[in-house]
Amino acid sequence: MTKETESKTDVEREANAAPDKTTNRSTVLAMGAINVLNHASFRGSKVLVALTTAQLGYSPFAIGVIFSLYSVLPLFLALYAGRLTDRYGAVLPMRVGTAGLLIGLLIPFGAFGLYGFCISCALCGGSYIFFSISMQNLIGRAGKAESRTQRYGTYSLLIGLASLIGPLITGLAVDHLGNRVAYSVLAIFPLLTLFIMGRISSSLSAAHGASSKHERLRTMDLLKDRSLLSVLVAGIVIETGLELFTFYMPIYGHSLGFSGTQVGVVAAAYALAAIVIRLGMPTLVRWGNEELVISRSLALAGLFYFVTPLVHSYYPMIATSFALGLALGCCNPLAMMLAYTRSPPGNSGQALGVRQSFNKTTQVLVPLVFGSVGTTLGLSAVFWSTGALLAAASYFIRVKAKTRSGDRT
Repeated sequence: MTKETESKTDVEREANAAPDKTTNRSTVLAMGAINVLNHASFRGSKVLVALTTAQLGYSPFAIGVIFSLYSVLPLFLALYAGRLTDRYGAVLPMRVGTAGLLIGLLIPFGAFGLYGFCISCALCGGSYIFFSISMQNLIGRAGKAESRTQRYGTYSLLIGLASLIGPLITGLAVDHLGNRVAYSVLAIFPLLTLFIMGRISSSLSAAHGASSKHERLRTMDLLKDRSLLSVLVAGIVIETGLELFTFYMPIYGHSLGFSGTQVGVVAAAYALAAIVIRLGMPTLVRWGNEELVISRSLALAGLFYFVTPLVHSYYPMIATSFALGLALGCCNPLAMMLAYTRSPPGNSGQALGVRQSFNKTTQVLVPLVFGSVGTTLGLSAVFWSTGALLAAASYFIRVKAKTRSGDRT
């Protein structure tokens, strides 16, 4: 690629980030609220199904099969969801996703058992992908390119806050109301989201409709862009680190005799650390480019994954969870921002959909593969192999980032 072509591509990508219209303050606040509500219920449901099935005596492999169902439908729907938001705007897929999440959370309340868990996981995962991709694309278009890092940083802070609230409420509901009722408690959140969206849908539709530059591309055309492809591959590794914690922490905590509330607090410590590190994300990026920050973060996360099986008591586990949150907390928002920035003009939703397809493939395979490892070799082998993977990925991403920096000079 020549410098002239590369410059032209950068200009087009900046144009792709430009908003159609501005968003008023009340709509922005409402967007933040529905982000927190939906993600809190979604993240809480993951902790709830892992904890519930562990308490019922399911094996790690069986839990892995159930847990992987969160990502089966998104694996096939993510690309379609991205194209849908590019073509028709954000409101319709956000409403559809929220309604499906609500129904998915109510299913185990009425059908508390294996089939109910399976259907719930599949429906919650398949529905939430429409909401999340639409929201991510909307945020990318909601302001000037210069403030994009700040916008995605704020979004990631809200996701971190939701990840703090969801597990805490889930743990408390399990201990005081029971596992079945805990599902209905989480269902209140998307119900509130639908109410709020009914109040702001007109202003949201007017400000952020379909992309004026949308031109449908084949997935392979997107993957020919090596800078975008490298972000997608890095996302697979990041997702592995995140998913292993979400999947195995409740199982490991249960094996150590933790109560539902204690499991929720350990998960919340991770989310709190993610909020802390995301507050400093702009400063971290100024110290080095986004890929170098991701590389260093993965190296630290690999170290903490090695340490985790050596921790056997409650308060040290909280500290370990907090350390992992500091290490991994900024990786996903940075990868998301890079995917948006490097997407072709008018196809940011499609690029985010491809990214989610990559991530969901990982989320399907990780519980199955590592569930088998955990059943066969024990939980320690899972944490140590994950640590080795993150350390190796850190090295390769750092080499790639330095090569890219050298090419620009």
